[in-house]
Order: sequence, then structure tokens, then C-alpha cells
Amino acid sequence: MVKEVVTLEFIRGYRVGSLKPRLFVSTHTLLRALMSISSMTNPKVFNVIKDLKVFTTALLPLIRAKDCYKVIAPLNKYISKVISNEPTYATLKSLKIMLTKCSSCRDVVEFFRCVKEVGGKEFNIVSSAKTVKPEHSVKILTSKDEVGIVGDLLRTPLKHEKRVVNVIDRVSNAANPFVVGYVHTYNPLVLVIDIPEDVKDEFVGSLKLLGEVGLGGGRSRGFGRFKLCNDLKLCDDDRDYLLTTTKAIDITPNNYYVLLGSLPLHHSLDLMNSILDLHEFLGYLPPAELVSQKYFIDLGSIVRFKDGVRVEDLTLKLVSKGGQESISVFTSLVLGA
Repeated sequence: MVKEVVTLEFIRGYRVGSLKPRLFVSTHTLLRALMSISSMTNPKVFNVIKDLKVFTTALLPLIRAKDCYKVIAPLNKYISKVISNEPTYATLKSLKIMLTKCSSCRDVVEFFRCVKEVGGKEFNIVSSAKTVKPEHSVKILTSKDEVGIVGDLLRTPLKHEKRVVNVIDRVSNAANPFVVGYVHTYNPLVLVIDIPEDVKDEFVGSLKLLGEVGLGGGRSRGFGRFKLCNDLKLCDDDRDYLLTTTKAIDITPNNYYVLLGSLPLHHSLDLMNSILDLHEFLGYLPPAELVSQKYFIDLGSIVRFKDGVRVEDLTLKLVSKGGQESISVFTSLVLGA
């Protein structure tokens, strides 16, 4: 197995989600799109994903520092309320410090106390300076020794936007305008893949092809298309943190981790002592048949497990009324102490 850091940039933005577009592209969404495209172009890549041999993060935003890019992740909303000024994002280094100090806490109450105590000593809040529009401002939790982040360089990395598009009736020539919601990406994004070395290049090739075809909805209007930009320079400590992420199946029970992807709810999760961000999971099979409605654990959640996670726990199988099966894969990476 080998780890690879991949940076990419969306040309216009993306529409992921059945109703309101989701702000982040989660692990299972990305892997499902790659399974769809590789099933027609590269069976080797399709099988390595289906056999749960590829682990990856969600698409994580980057922010500009003075001479490099830093990786940030959404800060859990409950953790944010414990810290002054309620930041919405956190750098990997600040999350690493939080886990190093608080990972072995006995329960969630002790974990919150630990975060509050550590917050006043170890963390800073960096916010956008002189923003033209208040909605473009952002607050980021950083460690006190991260001095390369400058407020003038900051702007919100991801933002919901709306665009009015038009459809012309070819018979009556009547205009039918409607509003399309999407997520605009102001900064590049990054992900880490943990994959067998013999299939790494083919996996990256499928990722390039997905960028040309598009991810999510509205692809005919340019949404979802991206290009790989591996010439971006990540800060050294951020690259190291990404390369030391842990597979979900290799976690240590009763320790806290920050989820950098998505996971299904299953029995080994310590629900009483985890701090979760849950989202609805809607599955569709042609012809647009609603087959299931579930919840999944999303990016930024603070997770703790009672027992080890089995690899079979990282899939969610949906069965349509016609008996067809659809598999979503949640082989995510987590950040540990």
C-alpha cells in the first residue's frame, strides 16, 4: 500500500446532493463516482474500490499561506461552541494538538473540558481581514505557532451560490428561467488516497477522467469538472499530517479521532461518547427510484469506537424494489493523535 496526495481545482464548482447541494464532497460520493466511470473504462480500478482496498479522505479545502497552501477541515459545530469566537474551520495542526491532548479522555464530558482548557493555551483564531462582502469572511482555528496564515489572504474556501439559467422552448420560443444552486470553490482542494501501489497510476488516471466528465449534477452546464494541479506546494507539516492519517479499520478502540471522510452508522461506534455531524443519505437507482433513506457520519465528526472496525462495516448496500443492489463504499481515513 502507498499513500498519494492529490490536489485539484474545480473549474466552476459542483452540485452534489439530491436537494440542496452539499458543501463538501464526501468519501463515499467520490468513490461512487469513480466506481461508475471505471466500470466502463477500467475494471481493475472498479474492483479495487469494490473490494475495499482503497482508502481516501473527502475533498478538503486549502487556504493560502505566505509561501504554501495549508489544509483545513470543517470544525465540528459542538466543538466550535466550546472555543471562543466559534471558528468554522480548523487547520490539521490544531486538530492534531487537540487529539494529542484529549484523545485518551474517558468520556465526551471530559473531552469537552479538555478542549476548552487546551483552547485558551494552544490555539489562535485567524479571520479574514478587510473583506468586501461579510459572507466571504471565514474564521479558522490554528495553533499559536502557525504564523504563515495572513488574514488578508483568507476568504471562505467553499460557498453556496445560485445562478439563473434559461431554457428556451423550441416550439413556442418561450423562455423558462430557473435558479440552480451549486457550491463555488474559491480555493483548490486536496485528498489523500491509500491504495495498492500497482494500481495507483490507473486510479489517478480514472480521477483525471472523472474531472473531464464531471462529478455530481449539472455537468452539461459545466458543474463538477475539475483538473488535477499537482504543482501546488503544500506546507511541509500539512503534507506530513496527511501522509500519517489512519485507515478507519486500523483505529484504536476508546480513543478519539477526527473523521476526514464519511462513515455509516454501525454497532462498533460509541454513540454516547462521539461528537457526530449526521447527514441524510439518499440512494437512487434508474429510473430515479428512491430506494433508501439513511444517515451517515460526515466530515469533521469526532468519532470513538468501542471495538475495532471491520472492513465489511464500511459499506452500505441499498436494494431497490426490483431487487437490484447498489453499494456505497465508506473506506475513509481518520486523523489521530
